[in-house]
Amino acid sequence: MAFLIVLGLLCIFWNGNVLRAFNYDEVKARITFVCQKIDGLKNNSYQICIKPESGSNPVPDKDTIVIDGSGNGEFLITLTEPGTYDYLLFQKKGSEKGITYDDAEYEVHVFVTSDDNGKLNYSVTVTYANSDMKPTEGAEFKNEDSNGSNTQEPSTQQRTTEQDVSEETTEEKTTEEDVDPAKVTKKKILTEDKALILFMGIMVVMSLAGIAVVVRAKIKEAVNYSNIDINTDKEGEAKD
Repeated sequence: MAFLIVLGLLCIFWNGNVLRAFNYDEVKARITFVCQKIDGLKNNSYQICIKPESGSNPVPDKDTIVIDGSGNGEFLITLTEPGTYDYLLFQKKGSEKGITYDDAEYEVHVFVTSDDNGKLNYSVTVTYANSDMKPTEGAEFKNEDSNGSNTQEPSTQQRTTEQDVSEETTEEKTTEEDVDPAKVTKKKILTEDKALILFMGIMVVMSLAGIAVVVRAKIKEAVNYSNIDINTDKEGEAKD
């Protein structure tokens, strides 16, 4: 009897916390992911799956979410007590031709705590499977078009660089087109002809100058001979 009285007083003064210690207010944890768009492909569906890594973990409301094309998705897990729960998040490989399915796997760690009022709080951490490394953008699945039509818009810097290269190529091509090989050859021939004519002219002038010198010397020599003959005749006449 005394034991029951003491137990009743404890329940009154503790405001029911003793009983509530085993009856937490449940909370739903949200585990989100992103399935990126594939350019060039339409009407494709992708299956994102989640699986508890322990049989004692709370089971998600759904184990598979279908994404049409691209978009965000989330799994809901009802939590009823504190603890640490691990899940594996992955994409089920499809059978559609022309698509390379992302085979990335993520480990989702859900940490659940409680406060003095029996309220549960949780936090979610995502890492790559079998690794402590965290993905920068969270859980993402990046499928690819294996036919090569999955092209991305080039950045502004890439477009500017490509445009500059194109302009330089066009300028070089224009310069090459403006230079006519026939004109270059003709110009070269004319230059060589001018040099040859100039050289021949110089040679002619030098030849004429040489001829003039020789003629002048011959004339001078002839005049000297003539004077000698005249003087000799005069001396002969004087002796007679």
